[in-house]
Amino acid sequence: MTYSFRPRGVCSQEMRVEVDDQGIIQRLEVLGGCSGNLQGIASLVKGMPAQEAIARLKGIRCEHLRAEDAGRDKKHREKYDYVTARAVARLSVLSEYCLPLAKKGGQFIALKGSKFAEEITEGEAAVKILGGKILSAEPVKLPGLDDGRAIIKIAKIKSTPAQYPRKAGTPEKQPLGAK
Repeated sequence: MTYSFRPRGVCSQEMRVEVDDQGIIQRLEVLGGCSGNLQGIASLVKGMPAQEAIARLKGIRCEHLRAEDAGRDKKHREKYDYVTARAVARLSVLSEYCLPLAKKGGQFIALKGSKFAEEITEGEAAVKILGGKILSAEPVKLPGLDDGRAIIKIAKIKSTPAQYPRKAGTPEKQPLGAK
């Protein structure tokens, strides 16, 4: 059965949830909003009991922040279960900005383009330095695009060293783990 509703107080305009007879979410489609972030959320709840997803997502608020600044702010550093980003930076750079926001046991979820496998190889050392571990790369298809994107899931397994993230611009010029 498919349920449709219009959320309030967020940028998405409509959500459609397909649930099987056992109450397990088979598919979540979100119209409007930040596509990459929403696909990450859809990927997380797929296969989850609907009641569990409701409990986990209840009360979540979206923060519009620059990750390179928020990661140094005690109010945000290592406070979040899930961190997503809509940036176009390489995985090593994006990880430096986002992993400091995820708490130990949390996840960073990134939508990456067609060169995602290359970015994983290049970014693996940076992810490890920052306290993360790459869990998976799940191919996704965006409406109207056929460019081979993927959602990369990274687990936060230990605290990020205090010196990260570095000043904005530095990770792009001097990526962690670059050879």
